[in-house]
Amino acid sequence: MPAIPRPFIAAGAAVVATSAIAMSPVVAPPPSLRAEAAIQLTATTDWAEVFAEASAKAQALFDTWREAPAPILQQIAANLASYLTQLPDLPGIAARIQANFQAALAASTAADPSTLDNTHRAFYELLPVVMQLPGVPQLLQLNISPTGKQLLAFSTTALSGVLLGMAGPLLGPLVVLASSLESIRTDLGASTPDVASAMSTLAGIPAAMADAFLNGGEHVDITALAKEFGPAIGVSFPDGVEVGIALGGLLSPGGSIFNALDFAYDNDLLGLLHIHVPLATGTAVGPIGAMMELARTIAKAIGWDGASSSAASQRSAKSAASTSGLAAANEVPRSVLSSGTANTARNRSAKADIAIPSASSSRPDNVVAKRTIGGGNRDQSTSTPSSSSKAGTAKTNRPARAAAAG
Repeated sequence: MPAIPRPFIAAGAAVVATSAIAMSPVVAPPPSLRAEAAIQLTATTDWAEVFAEASAKAQALFDTWREAPAPILQQIAANLASYLTQLPDLPGIAARIQANFQAALAASTAADPSTLDNTHRAFYELLPVVMQLPGVPQLLQLNISPTGKQLLAFSTTALSGVLLGMAGPLLGPLVVLASSLESIRTDLGASTPDVASAMSTLAGIPAAMADAFLNGGEHVDITALAKEFGPAIGVSFPDGVEVGIALGGLLSPGGSIFNALDFAYDNDLLGLLHIHVPLATGTAVGPIGAMMELARTIAKAIGWDGASSSAASQRSAKSAASTSGLAAANEVPRSVLSSGTANTARNRSAKADIAIPSASSSRPDNVVAKRTIGGGNRDQSTSTPSSSSKAGTAKTNRPARAAAAG
């Protein structure tokens, strides 16, 4: 059997257990977790930088919204216009309405790898492959139940991003506050108390909490939670895998739970060499951006392709004409063809074909387009791991450790 890099396989396996933490209905006593101060606050915390970053993210959200303020309503209006051209084919119209309604319902919970960046998508697609390799799941002590597979698929959806996005602005400031208080306690409890450092940390708490609420970017270690809750739904992953999650702020971009996960491999090799390999850094998700992304996902399921409302209406009308019983602009009616002037009618049809493009090339509204992400906003600086860090501010690149009361 060919050699397989175990750290990468192990990290891919960890994502299912993380999905269990985010979405499992299982109720269990919270485990005891380590807590480490991961945010170093100083008196130089700059409110101006906090609001400058917030302004940039707000502008990015506005630009995304301005491209299509109401994509679902826009496509519904376009579809209604196309239905009118199908009259009096009421059964056909009813069938299209039903198909669009079912597609809209399914779109919000269907797996959507397009919400993932390249690294997270590679892990997502690697995991099923690993599970099919003979002997590899047993070697890695990897187990994924059917429930775990469903949670894994759901964690890639825009709807999962909405759930995480709503939690981020609430949990992020609390993480900052808890980490800051722990840092102050450590400074004052040392054999040689560092009062200056404690006061500096205290002074930076308000700006850091505001930054967490607006911009997000706090990374919380949930490895212990994943190991605690994973077996409850039939999911386990190897030792050495560390999993974290990025918490977004109010103005963070859209995304999904899976794309917000941090992966790392940390282990001792034969007790001689300690290795720590960061594998992926999560992108924080905000509620506003996630809701806009969910709306676009649903709109695309019923025929929207990202164009303006007027262009969409024209395409839908052409599509309906090509699929209905009505004659299109360049189509000769059967009554004419059946008459004695068929040759003349064919000549008129040929001339019309030159002047008017065929409607058969237009896209029906019930064809689901491959989803794109908000004009590529995920590739912008606001969605990369470094976007939430600022020189001289309250954040570092080190993931925070979550603390849960037992």
